Amino acid sequence: MALPPFAPLDVSSYKWHQTSQPGTWERRACGIENLDGLELPNKKGHNDFHITVTSHFHDQSLTLDKLTRSIKHVWRRIRFYHPQIACAPLWREGQLFLTYRDPENDDEVTRWVDRTVNIELSGKRALEVQRGLEEKRRAAGSSIQSSDPASIYIIPSASMAADKTSSTDVTFLFHLNHIFLDGSGAYTLIGLVLQDLASELCSPTERPTSFKWENSVQYLPPPFIEIISPDQHLSGPSFESALQTALADTMASQSSWGLKPTGVVNGVARNEFLVISTIETDRVKSAARKAGLNITHLAHAAVFLVGLEANPPTEGSQRSNIASYFALDDRQYINEKLSQHRRQYLPNCHGHGNIKLDNIQEYTLGPRATPGDIRRKLIAVATKIKDGYDSCARRPCRVSAGLAFMEMLAGMLAANPNPPDTPMTTPLLIGDGVYDRWIPPEIANPSTKAPVISNTDVRLYANNYQTFPSFHTWSFRSRCTLSVQFDDGFYTTTDMRNYLQNLANMLLLFADGKGSDNSML
Repeated sequence: MALPPFAPLDVSSYKWHQTSQPGTWERRACGIENLDGLELPNKKGHNDFHITVTSHFHDQSLTLDKLTRSIKHVWRRIRFYHPQIACAPLWREGQLFLTYRDPENDDEVTRWVDRTVNIELSGKRALEVQRGLEEKRRAAGSSIQSSDPASIYIIPSASMAADKTSSTDVTFLFHLNHIFLDGSGAYTLIGLVLQDLASELCSPTERPTSFKWENSVQYLPPPFIEIISPDQHLSGPSFESALQTALADTMASQSSWGLKPTGVVNGVARNEFLVISTIETDRVKSAARKAGLNITHLAHAAVFLVGLEANPPTEGSQRSNIASYFALDDRQYINEKLSQHRRQYLPNCHGHGNIKLDNIQEYTLGPRATPGDIRRKLIAVATKIKDGYDSCARRPCRVSAGLAFMEMLAGMLAANPNPPDTPMTTPLLIGDGVYDRWIPPEIANPSTKAPVISNTDVRLYANNYQTFPSFHTWSFRSRCTLSVQFDDGFYTTTDMRNYLQNLANMLLLFADGKGSDNSML
């Protein structure tokens, strides 16, 4: 199936512009913003995600009141310099627009801060708070509205919630709407908040900073298409070829091998985690480097091998290949002359790449598979995945064509929202990278260098209501975390925990380089 000639992308049609309403600006959604901004799924929170940061404050006299006041001052400043977090979605004639309105005065901003910064004194853990937020969304039914781009929940320990005189150990839960921020944008935002919070605690301001809020519009980030690298053409043969490739990859994924769901209707989005120790993480990384790979290549391969063991392809099956996509942070394709955007670009601009494995029967691990068999097949699949990653990186106009394709795909899904007769069940993996790049493990007093905040753990909770599970891997403080996001209407928690454990076992067996001949699965 070939695409009809696609009109060149017109940058001007995506730019921010003032509307007929005083102080109101809008722009057309760009690329992945459209897919994550399908109206009904977005209002239901299907693409929302949460990030928790567990933090220790070194000032033993810090009170919860002071912490709350300080973070509200910080959030107010972030609101001025990063107004992306105060935008709103607008759907008009099937098209998504991002809108922004200048606050009229400080009081309006104060109300916004009070609405988007919350203190959770119930004694619940972060996971319970996150689940409670989703339960409220489901209970709202047809009256549900889209989430704010970003909001914060301050969760002190149970003892601190009861006694607000001390607040040295806190979990911050950030609730994000995927239209406005992707993972990298969210981690960047959180890093900015925590670093500014440390500075605020060291030199507190008595009153919140007052801004000329009508000037905040100058800090609205441009749409990704406006700052994309000039080698990402918006029309022409390379652009058209990349579009055809994107279509072919998507069509191939419709007939890919996949898992067998245990249910057939949507349930509740769930998240499970498994943390690999620092020593074990180092071993896996070292073994991967020796094989010319990295831990993401290995984890991606292990996701497929464990899945194939759970649901091996049958003889003569038409689904004898794997065609899957993976997410890419496309900020590296921002015009190198616009370095300020490369450092702190918050909007959702992640792209997609695709990988394909043929003849998957040869990678199936039988009950008699030895550690040597597992390592050989893991390296074989991981190498093909690495080649797929590298091929996507070299493909001309992959990023610019991806913007057009994702917008077109979103239009098709909006016009035909019913699920396909044969749903996709191929598990996917997203490598989130090293969180320390964005969220400093240790934050010191800017003047004295004395420690102020120690961030001890970071976790991503993503809402996944698809018919396939989504695996993530990331590193923080030199520890690798594996997670799985799934809909418990399609997969059981027990099965997904076992899947995650088998995935970790496979990585550790690979790092071990030796072992018995007993099957690990």
